Amino acid sequence: MLTIINFIFISKIAFAIDITFNGNYSTSYTSTYKYTRTSYGLEIGLPINRFMQIEMGESFTSDLYEYNDAYRTYVASQGTKTLPAGQLTQQIDSTDTFTNLSIGLFNYYFSPSIYGGILNRKQKTKDIYGQESNDEVPLTWDAGASLSMRITRYFHLKITYRISPSGVNSPYGNPYYDQSYWGGITLSF
Repeated sequence: MLTIINFIFISKIAFAIDITFNGNYSTSYTSTYKYTRTSYGLEIGLPINRFMQIEMGESFTSDLYEYNDAYRTYVASQGTKTLPAGQLTQQIDSTDTFTNLSIGLFNYYFSPSIYGGILNRKQKTKDIYGQESNDEVPLTWDAGASLSMRITRYFHLKITYRISPSGVNSPYGNPYYDQSYWGGITLSF
């Protein structure tokens, strides 16, 4: 029994720099559009001590809305101006740059952690009429948790949950939050 506990909870290496390649893909449908999200990113973790590390990274997300004929019919029934011919699409591309302090059990076979820090988001939007706009959300916070599982001495599987303000408020003034789940491979050396 002691051998199993040591295998799961005892660190086999002192400190390691972690490089994580992560991403996610999802698609969903409604009665008026198809939604596709593709994300990928790179994160570097620098150890401070056995239980804390600084994580810096950048992630890229592309949200694509492809509208169908039911949407065109709905817009026409509302008396809205004429829509462009052909496939109606809207695309939002986001770039998140972040720095976090992460606290947890690092370099174990199962390594849970929580984190929080600062986030800078840039967005490029292209609407159904082809008009583009660029926005930058003021510097804000992000937080989350992750679980890493060792595959080999140098590779880990990592699952991460992140929450951050979306920059959009509800009609009542309450903020909406962006939430995402990421999966990735971590190289430790």
